[in-house]
Amino acid sequence: MGTLKHGFFSGLTLIAACTAVPKGDKVGLTSLMKELRAAQLTGDTATAARITRGLIPNEARIRLGLRTGNDDMAKAIASIYARLPTDDGAWAGAFAAPAGNTEVQVHAATTEELATNAGSGEFPGGARRVAKAILKPQTTYYEVEFVKPGHSAGMKYHLFFWDGSAWCMLGPVWRRMKE
Repeated sequence: MGTLKHGFFSGLTLIAACTAVPKGDKVGLTSLMKELRAAQLTGDTATAARITRGLIPNEARIRLGLRTGNDDMAKAIASIYARLPTDDGAWAGAFAAPAGNTEVQVHAATTEELATNAGSGEFPGGARRVAKAILKPQTTYYEVEFVKPGHSAGMKYHLFFWDGSAWCMLGPVWRRMKE
């Protein structure tokens, strides 16, 4: 166990844990988000916080989801995440949804599908704009949705991607773009 002293995650305590390496596909993200949702619903703050911290990328990881030349956007996104509280309770509740929303749905689309609106009906309209402008080509992005059983709509979180070793969430980055 140790505490990071410098950088984006300074002040966070690292705990060695034996966990399975997640897969970088829809099945892997679904599994991870089910684990997060179960931890939230059972009050397992430590597990929910650990998973959430792993999903929030630093600037270097953000760049892996953006086209080359988007350094300003990477910095802007990183600055938002840098302002997040550091306590476990805040991290555990970062992906909030009503208690009845117990099911996890994951929707996938490539940058190219998002840009042309093909197969991207589960993504917000802003995702099309960022796909055309800043998202990394030939990359699959995911929407995660917590829904009530039997329902098709719920609380959504935007633009997850696999950075080569872990899941990241860009979030609603279109809100940071100028028209």
